[in-house]
Amino acid sequence: TWGADHIITDTYPDNFMSEMETTVSKIVNFAQDPDVKAIVVCQAVPGTKAAFDKIKEMGMVPALWLGFMNDPSKVEYIEKYPDMLLVDDRVWCGRYFYDFSNPHYLNDYLPAAISNVHKWGYEAVKFDTIPMSLLHHERFHSNMYDPSLTTKEAYREMIKKVRAELGENMYMLSCCGSFTSSVLWASDFFE
Repeated sequence: TWGADHIITDTYPDNFMSEMETTVSKIVNFAQDPDVKAIVVCQAVPGTKAAFDKIKEMGMVPALWLGFMNDPSKVEYIEKYPDMLLVDDRVWCGRYFYDFSNPHYLNDYLPAAISNVHKWGYEAVKFDTIPMSLLHHERFHSNMYDPSLTTKEAYREMIKKVRAELGENMYMLSCCGSFTSSVLWASDFFE
């Protein structure tokens, strides 16, 4: 059964940097509710790892919803490697879309981001923004580092790299926020 009566949402405290115990408490309280079957965190803020360490002890699997394919703000890696940016195009899910074919994205950004997933103690990830990222690669294909690759080839290589970095034991879910077949291009790498 799906619907609003089956989903509980909450937000982090406004001053989450100084209210880590509140973050821990909120997440652990969800885990203690017998009706809660999954806890999805969209951002890891201070206190999240401590909370997930506690819920692991309770038998739950910590998971992170992530979007390694774009960012809403100009992060350090974009400043350091501006060539890894495919396009600056503000849409609902972000603004700065990364080029799947760029070596800096594949060999610097992704490994650094994924090392945080391990460091923070997550055991499962759910990718977001796949359809929008693929659409941007199709629309701005000539901006790619290696435009000789099709969008599908670049995407599959990127997801293969992510799978290798995460390891075979990490549960990895895809995003299918649209009805286009492109979201299935790398389905063999996901659970």
